[in-house]
Amino acid sequence: MKSLSLLFLVFTLYATPLRVYYDYDRAVNLALKEHKKILLINKKENCRWCKKLIDETLQDKSVKKEINSRYILVIVDNANSNYPVRFYSASVPATFIVNPNNRVEDDMAIGYIKPQRFLSLIK
Repeated sequence: MKSLSLLFLVFTLYATPLRVYYDYDRAVNLALKEHKKILLINKKENCRWCKKLIDETLQDKSVKKEINSRYILVIVDNANSNYPVRFYSASVPATFIVNPNNRVEDDMAIGYIKPQRFLSLIK
C-alpha cells in the first residue's frame, strides 16, 4: 500500500495536465474570475516551431506549473481563430502576456523558446 501511494504521488506530480483554452473570450472571462493574466500563443497549423513550442516547451514540468498557477493559457490559430486583431502576428509562434483587461503586459516574443528561457519570460 505504501508503494502504491508513492507511485500515485509521483504520477500526480509529473502528469499534471496543462490547462489550455482555445476560445479567447472564454479565457478573458476566466482570467477576470481567477485574477490571472492571459498567456496567449498565436500559432499556424503547419508551423514546426509552433508545434515544438507547444509539444516541448509548454510540456516542461516547471513551465506547466508556472502557467497553471499564474496564467490562463489560450492558444489561437493565426488563420482560424476569433481573437483581437492586435494579437495577429505574421511571424509565429508569437507569445503575448495580457492582463485581464486586454492590455499587453510585455513585448511579445516571437519564435520557438526553450523551456528555461520561456520560464524566465513568464516569471
